[in-house]
Amino acid sequence: MKSIVILVVLCFSAALYSQNEFNTSKVRIMVDYHYNLGVSERGDLYNTTRSGLKMYGNSIHLYGLYNINNRLSVGAGAGLDRYENTGHNTLPLFLTGHYVPIISIPHAYAYTNLGYAIPGSTFTEGMLLDLGIGYRKMFRRHFGMNFQFGYNLKQLKGEVLFIDDKEKMKTSDYSQWRHSLAFGVGFIF
Repeated sequence: MKSIVILVVLCFSAALYSQNEFNTSKVRIMVDYHYNLGVSERGDLYNTTRSGLKMYGNSIHLYGLYNINNRLSVGAGAGLDRYENTGHNTLPLFLTGHYVPIISIPHAYAYTNLGYAIPGSTFTEGMLLDLGIGYRKMFRRHFGMNFQFGYNLKQLKGEVLFIDDKEKMKTSDYSQWRHSLAFGVGFIF
C-alpha cells in the first residue's frame, strides 16, 4: 500500500513538473486567426450598424511574446486583416501584452494589442486596438493552442475622390472606426 501511495505521489509530481515546464518557456511565437463580427462603423463617410451592412472580417496575426514572469508577457507582431462591407485590407504592426489576472487559473489571460496599420498601395492605414480574454492549452513545451474572445477597434483612414460643384475632381481625407467582436484560435510555438 505504501509503495502505491509513493508511486501515485511521484506520478502526480512529475505531471505537475511537466505542466510547469510547459509554461516556463521565456519566448513564445503565436499565430492566430480571428473572425471579426462587425457591430458598427462610424466616421466621416457614414454611420452604420450590423443590421445595415453584414460587416465581418478575417485576420491572421503572427507575434512573439517574452514572459517577464508567470503572469505578464509582452511582445510585438504583424498581421494581415481584411474587413468586408466596405472592403479594406490592412497590414497592422502592433505591441501586445498578456496578463494572467487569476493565478489559480494560469492558462486564462487578458490580452491587448495596440498598433497601427501601415499604408500601402492595397492597404488602408489606421490605428488598431484589441482587448479580450484568452485561454491557452500547451501540449508540449513549444506547442499548444490558443483561444481568444475580445473586442476589436479598427480605424480605417484614406482618401475619397469626389467631383465638386465646378465639376473638378477633388480628394478628401476620411476616417472610419469599425467596432467588432473577435473570435480567435491559434497555435503557440
